[in-house]
Amino acid sequence: MKLNSIILFFVLISMCTFAQERTVINVSGAVVNATSFTDKEVIVAGKTDLHVLAKYTPLTNTIIRLNSVDSWVFFDNIRPQSVIDSVLVNVFVDGSQAVHGENVRVSIYKHGAVVIPHGKDFKPLELFSQQNYGGDSQKLSLHTFHNSLGVFDNKARSFKLKRGYMATLANNADGTGYSRVFTAESADLEIPVMSSYLDNTVSFIRVFKWEWVSKKGWCQTGYMSKADPATNTNLMNCTWLYDWSAGNSSRPNFEYIPIKQNQYWPSWDQINGLKNVSHLMGYNEPDHTEQSNVSVATAVKEWPNYLKTGLRLGSPATTDFNWLYQFMDSCKKLNYRVDYIVVHAYWGGLTPQQWYNQLKAVHDKTGRGIWIKEWNNGANWTTEWWPDAYGDALTKQNTELRAILNVLDTAHFVERYSIYNWVGYKRMVITDDGWITPAGEYYRDNNSRIAYNKSNEIIPTYKFSSAKPVLNLESSTDKTKMNLSWTNADQEFAKEVVLEKKTENGTYTEIYRSNQTLLNTYSDTHDMSISGKISYRLRILLNNNTEQISNEQNFEVLDGNDIQYGQLTYQGVNENIIAFKNNFSTIPLVITGAPTNNNSSTLLNGKVSISSNRMFTYQIQPWNYQKISTLEKAESVPFFVLKPGNYNFGGLKVQASKSTSGATWKTVSFAQAFDKLPVVLVSLATANNKIPVIVRVRNVTKTGFEVILQKESAVEQQLVTEIFSYVAIEEGAGIVNNNKIYVGRTTENAVGNAITQFARITYPETITDPIFLAQLQTCNDDTVTAVLRCRSVLTTEARIFKQRELSAGITVSANETAGYILINKDFVNDIQVTELSTLMVYPNPVKEKLFFVGNNESDFEIEIYSLYGALVKKGRVEGASFDVDNLISGIYIVKCEGYQNLRFIKL
Repeated sequence: MKLNSIILFFVLISMCTFAQERTVINVSGAVVNATSFTDKEVIVAGKTDLHVLAKYTPLTNTIIRLNSVDSWVFFDNIRPQSVIDSVLVNVFVDGSQAVHGENVRVSIYKHGAVVIPHGKDFKPLELFSQQNYGGDSQKLSLHTFHNSLGVFDNKARSFKLKRGYMATLANNADGTGYSRVFTAESADLEIPVMSSYLDNTVSFIRVFKWEWVSKKGWCQTGYMSKADPATNTNLMNCTWLYDWSAGNSSRPNFEYIPIKQNQYWPSWDQINGLKNVSHLMGYNEPDHTEQSNVSVATAVKEWPNYLKTGLRLGSPATTDFNWLYQFMDSCKKLNYRVDYIVVHAYWGGLTPQQWYNQLKAVHDKTGRGIWIKEWNNGANWTTEWWPDAYGDALTKQNTELRAILNVLDTAHFVERYSIYNWVGYKRMVITDDGWITPAGEYYRDNNSRIAYNKSNEIIPTYKFSSAKPVLNLESSTDKTKMNLSWTNADQEFAKEVVLEKKTENGTYTEIYRSNQTLLNTYSDTHDMSISGKISYRLRILLNNNTEQISNEQNFEVLDGNDIQYGQLTYQGVNENIIAFKNNFSTIPLVITGAPTNNNSSTLLNGKVSISSNRMFTYQIQPWNYQKISTLEKAESVPFFVLKPGNYNFGGLKVQASKSTSGATWKTVSFAQAFDKLPVVLVSLATANNKIPVIVRVRNVTKTGFEVILQKESAVEQQLVTEIFSYVAIEEGAGIVNNNKIYVGRTTENAVGNAITQFARITYPETITDPIFLAQLQTCNDDTVTAVLRCRSVLTTEARIFKQRELSAGITVSANETAGYILINKDFVNDIQVTELSTLMVYPNPVKEKLFFVGNNESDFEIEIYSLYGALVKKGRVEGASFDVDNLISGIYIVKCEGYQNLRFIKL
């Protein structure tokens, strides 16, 4: 045998002999403790936690085999990086040597480490489609934003989460809505039945590694503050670190906690891109102008971006607890998750008991564990007394810091703390030249408790919205279908939706029911040959076994293609559709009167929008500043619909037309002057402004009137031009659609500006079902935005008052004059209403002959009057012409039966 072969043989014999010297030990059971092992092969099986307690040489000629994903080995007094560097070589998983990040993860466990036999592709969360882990299942990986769950979207009903991980589940795919953080820090977490908030509602999941960090942390400040953060963190034996940013990363020895320092940085992309982090802290001192300087309202508005991370969330860090409490109250109202409270504490001069009392007060007020991410025994910007002698100061700091730490370590509601070093030389724990002070030595050597305390876990609740579901309605272009859609703030918690319908004053009947609650549209076919009102409503059954009922959405069918009038009665502030069974030949005019005062505490006006000859919409619209989304009672509003043109209502002359109005007064002239002062009623026809606006009139004369748009006084938004409809009718009594019509106005300035200062309008007869349209005819204080309201409309009289909006807080305004139209539908007359055709003459001015256009006949009788009303000539038009050569120069009026009067100039 050659020498090399002899040597090799000897080496192999030696290795076998060495291996045979190890004694096999099988370890099983919940928890097994050992100081160290020598000459052993330790086999850990099943769900077993093996704790090796030695700080030095825990394994001598020993290997540990982890034979299950639940077989864990803890090195309680050796930090993770040392385990990776020196101990992991002796650990095996399924026959292979343990490699951190490949087939095991080495995590922080208090002030030591734990080796977990989970490989890099380990999926710790398993979802199930049925309760009690039944049905289909799916496992999810770490860190990924699982927001496309496929068949499991809104279908998960139970889950299992392996120990050593944290998972955040949320309703909405972006992480908002109801969300909850589940931590499996001490055992596998198995949820056989989801809470009502998550059962069949989960659309977002993120899974994170869990670290068993101690309370004690480090702010990266002071000595070597710009160096690798591991330097001071390791030097002080801390297990977590933050540095006012999101620019670092977790290391084996410490967990990195990012912070959204202010509104603008770090970016959300940077935060969401971090690996091996599981927590996030809110703004840094938003209550200080020299720090993030964020108002409570802004912080609350931005909080959904925090929720979208899926991380366990800490509040903005404040020193002003009033700011904090306002923030937490707002988050509670909006169902925003906040998992722990972050504060700063530079409370020099307080006793340990006072420290405890102040922290306990925050805990009691918020119900959450507390992170003190910046603290020290006072600071150089505070006023507490310190001795001048440096040695005496060091003694004071050492003594007092020990007492404070005793409070922080023993108070169960204190979850984490990290000392702030840069607070003046006397208070430092590491000086600028790297010396660790006596207080620093104590901080370094202090082995604090594990940070997380399950007893302080906050299980978020959810306050269901008080707002009704919103049902919307639009008609198909052919008017045969009603297309309904709906929104609901609590839709994720809906178990079933039911759509109901009723006709006129009947009862609601079900037309649609579904448990597909994320579908929110339905089309209902309607027979447009039937006049009347159809109403829809939605009932939503929530998974907390309560029911929400939507607003009532209405669709009304009028005959159309004629003069129409009646009452629109609605309960709600949404738009309602009014369609015409027979389309008008042109886009008609819609005039509405004053609404009732059934909802006396709500200040409102009406909004009409019409852009076609087949329908219009009407909305009872409260002023925005009241923030009113529902009405307790139904409001009734009279309406009047007709085509543009000139009419004769049984002797009452009528002009109906459109014009435009803006934010300044504008004069509108009638096409023909009235013989008597008319009443002018106006209504908006467009909705170009996105805020509530009204149109007011003043200075009504025989030749025209003035108009202006008005808005809430407190709104600074500039108004854009709107189109409005108007009807001008002579005062008196007449006939419309064979019904009696009365037109008049109140005495001058009789309409008061409060419900108790009403004007009474007495009818000329008793009317069982009056149609009463009234509007203001004056605007005696044009800086006041006001509408007319009906206190009551009775069978013998109507009572009206002026109601101004109060956004600017001003309650008084001048009295006004009102005009009205009163229709008695119970009275039927055989006198037909005639629409006056248009008759035109040319040339105008004229010297000899007038030619007529517009009469279907070429021969007809006319009368010519002077401007003073004197008859100067009458005769028969023959061949559509009439000789006026013998008239003197001037302006004349032509009257022809069946036509509106017209004027011409004789040269």
